[in-house]
Amino acid sequence: MVISAAQRFELHSALVNTLGDDVANTLMEHLPPSGWSDVARRDDLDHLEVRLNLRIDGLDRRLGALESRAKVILSGGLAFALAVIAIQVQIVISISNL
Repeated sequence: MVISAAQRFELHSALVNTLGDDVANTLMEHLPPSGWSDVARRDDLDHLEVRLNLRIDGLDRRLGALESRAKVILSGGLAFALAVIAIQVQIVISISNL
């Protein structure tokens, strides 16, 4: 809820009449300035932290899955390359025995 300047002035006047200048001023200083309705509170930041942590955890899981797939692909590629090299060696040995 946004409080207008006129409403703030009325509140301050009522507080001065009821509690005196010092207490009224102290109370008014604890109110956020007008126009600051979008200021984040600690609870807002805590909720944002929870949401961000959930998203980061999801990204970690997806990256872990990609890492596992990459390892399988690289292992398969390495095994294929070694098999090709072994075949080439066998061919060279066979040709040299002719």
